[in-house]
Amino acid sequence: MDLNFESMKILVLTSVYPGPDVPKGFTPVVHYFTKEWVRMGYEVRVIHCCTYFPAIYYKAPGWFRRIIQNKKGIALPEKRLDKSIEYEHEGVKVLRIPMKKMKPIGHYSEGVLKKACLKAKDFLMKEDFKPDYIISHWVNPQLMLMSDLKQETKAVTTMVLHGDIPKLKTFKNWERLVADVDIWGYRSLGIKESFEKVCGQPRYSFRCFSGIPEYYTHDVTPRDGSFHNRFVQVGILMDRKYPDKTIEAVASVYGKDDYMLTLVGEGAMRESLEAKVKELDATDKIRLTGRIPRQEIIPIFDKSDVFILISRGEVFGLVYIEAMSRGCIVIASKGEGMEGVIEHGVNGYLCEAGNAEELANIIRQIQALSDDERKRISDAAITTSLKLTDVAVAKDYIETVVEYGHEIANDGASDVRNRHAMLLSNNELAGGKSRIVLIARRLKWLYNQRRYHLKNVSKKFMVAAGSTISRDIEAGAYSFIGPGSSIYPKVHIGKLTMLAGKVTIVGGDHNYRKPGVPTVFSGRDKLEPTYIGDDVWIGTHTIIMTGVRIGNGAIVAAGSVVTKDVEPYTIVGGVPAKFIKMRFTEDEIKQHEQMLKMPESYFERFEPLLLRGSEK
Repeated sequence: MDLNFESMKILVLTSVYPGPDVPKGFTPVVHYFTKEWVRMGYEVRVIHCCTYFPAIYYKAPGWFRRIIQNKKGIALPEKRLDKSIEYEHEGVKVLRIPMKKMKPIGHYSEGVLKKACLKAKDFLMKEDFKPDYIISHWVNPQLMLMSDLKQETKAVTTMVLHGDIPKLKTFKNWERLVADVDIWGYRSLGIKESFEKVCGQPRYSFRCFSGIPEYYTHDVTPRDGSFHNRFVQVGILMDRKYPDKTIEAVASVYGKDDYMLTLVGEGAMRESLEAKVKELDATDKIRLTGRIPRQEIIPIFDKSDVFILISRGEVFGLVYIEAMSRGCIVIASKGEGMEGVIEHGVNGYLCEAGNAEELANIIRQIQALSDDERKRISDAAITTSLKLTDVAVAKDYIETVVEYGHEIANDGASDVRNRHAMLLSNNELAGGKSRIVLIARRLKWLYNQRRYHLKNVSKKFMVAAGSTISRDIEAGAYSFIGPGSSIYPKVHIGKLTMLAGKVTIVGGDHNYRKPGVPTVFSGRDKLEPTYIGDDVWIGTHTIIMTGVRIGNGAIVAAGSVVTKDVEPYTIVGGVPAKFIKMRFTEDEIKQHEQMLKMPESYFERFEPLLLRGSEK
């Protein structure tokens, strides 16, 4: 894809970024992207939302900090970075905004968020920098800041998720914040699945890989497949990394036989691991090196046959790719960050997180392979790593975002959210009488549901009195059945669908095809299920024969008889109902479908608009 870099400006918001006084233990993953984008010709600015805590936290004894780090599974800052500074790091201009938080896992106060937004805007104004794209990593607090900056800059927004999806719902006005994101990035397939369960499937999304420095791919000597019982694990020594399980598994396979396991890293478990090694009488076979500079780990990889890290909560571990680039056979966590990168038995292996027995079996399996089979896996690992260098990954990342940005600009997909925001701001009813009316209306909905004994409908499904409705009806939120309607069994109605008054869904009637048998005694045909999609509008006095499907967004004119399926977004009418015209153009259908994919909670904000009219 050919891109025009001229005056293309990218603003990056992140919770973690390297700087002159930032502890080296913190991941520089976002910087790997930004420095490559600058080299590619983009104008880039970074706002580092740097968390700091009350001063007393930094005076706490080391053992207390280690407990928090180990149990919470997070790397905590070693120094209090509470001063706002501007600096340049390897060609990237950065503003650090210190943001105070009272506890490691929690929210920022509204006052802190407001000050951060003002500082960000002042920085952009001083730099005369109006971004075309805003890219954020980690939700808290970037999602809130990005939403605020989007309103002012009209930039295309991207949020890259690193986990903690359930916490989205804990943010104030979280649905509105989610709606302000144009493109979603996922650091793992697990994060993607978790997000889509909460928020639905977005139109624009991508997998955000990390890349390793290209020096890892230099001077690599291909393996010959021979096996020397040499293993390595690199990472913080904490519970969720399971270094103890790695020790147990390797020791159980070899016992007193010759092997070497090297554990690189520091952490709260160091002392307990040293005690475990002594207990196993394996001080000559298992060594803990402490923290080692990144480049100095390369010789350890080169001397190792297998890299092991079966941790949980692993979003995307660059260290796996680093080990693969040097030809190690990697054993990673199943269902974690390397899913979709490592293919079991092809370019590495996947093991259940923390399962020492399964890990031991995989080690035995690797040991039992022929030299040629081990060489094949090692070569495949090297090939995979070459696709995941800093340069390759950063290029693919930004080109994907820019390509999506062009599509958004061309098809106006984000207009759906913007129109909804305008509609809400113009019509939103605040407080007092309106709230009382809404509460009364919700109670009326629930009363009618109980009256009709409806158990398979949303609590926000609306039904008017005076209808005959089968108890097995299934219906989504904000769908409505008007008065005097008659609904047969096996009917499924989506969300946001309206059936006007005196609509009838019938079928499975008496069999009139038996000569010599009166119709009244002939029995009924089999009743087929009826499906009506989302945002469908059925006019008054319409008759729908059971067994038909009416697609999303369709409209059926009043007085029609529907005897066959109705395609999505078509307008039909007559006896029998026939095609009249399309409701939307193709581009408009794409916009509308994007809206329909939003979660139910997204539509709660529009409930006040129901008060503009009456239930039919």
